Amino acid sequence: MKLKTALFLFVAFLITQLILFIQFKSDHNLQIQFIDVGQGDSILITTPNKQLVLVDGGPETNKNLESIIASKFYFTQCKINTIVATHPHKDHIKGLTKVLDMCNVKNIFLTKDYYESSDYLVFLQKVKAENSNVKYVETNDKFKIDNVTFTVLWPDYSVLTSDENLECPTLKTCTKPICTNIKIYNLLPNPPVNCTNPNYVSIVLKMSYKNFDTLLTGDAEELVLKKFSINSKIEVLKVPHHGAYDSLDTNLINSLNPLIAIISAGKNNVYHHPSPKVLGAFSNRKIKTLVTKDTGTITIKSDGEKFWVK
Repeated sequence: MKLKTALFLFVAFLITQLILFIQFKSDHNLQIQFIDVGQGDSILITTPNKQLVLVDGGPETNKNLESIIASKFYFTQCKINTIVATHPHKDHIKGLTKVLDMCNVKNIFLTKDYYESSDYLVFLQKVKAENSNVKYVETNDKFKIDNVTFTVLWPDYSVLTSDENLECPTLKTCTKPICTNIKIYNLLPNPPVNCTNPNYVSIVLKMSYKNFDTLLTGDAEELVLKKFSINSKIEVLKVPHHGAYDSLDTNLINSLNPLIAIISAGKNNVYHHPSPKVLGAFSNRKIKTLVTKDTGTITIKSDGEKFWVK
């Protein structure tokens, strides 16, 4: 009896996965999944023609990312068009190491920030071992997949290295005390930057599909948010740095005037993200705000004109 039950459940699982796969293949809308990875960031973008763009991979504490990627491939090899690692912090890049093991990746976009971390070293070594196009992106870089355009708004390395408040000097050589891990140094383009706060170098992307725009802000903090401009309104804002107060820029919110704000944060996280002041800033402006710790993975779809939340 137990064997029959197990067999029935297995067959039911396969049928469910097949139905989901067929539905996935037949849907030609842009899809953005803000994945519940606990206290971290991971955003999976599926273009209308089923190309995948993964922005960050969260920490290695949650299986949601792996299962969502697996659902896109039914007994076929996982292929990702582009991975974007916004910055070197563990809660953004550790999960990407597993993804690189799972999938063939065409493009990998990074920053050239020197940051001493065993997780970052493992990630950079994995990137080097991949047969991928690796690019260290910066302000005004653009890439287009299907009819979806990605514009890099940050980092601007000329600003980072010239503004003393940001403390992001270049490392022309790896010498103590500022550079002690030659392996990490040698895996980065020469010269890398060495930001006291790696959040200052976090990649910020504007994603546009026809008349639908989304801003993906990584962990950019207020000092950085004030240094780039975006002239158009957007529909969806990925709130920077898990809704931390140090990333609240009310002028930017007023300028963007988003219709919906998404915050990625883990339940009972030690940082108490999101900050009540950040939630209040969006609430006062009647901007609908969703938080992954409350809702789980958040899926937004768009046909390029209108969008809806699933």
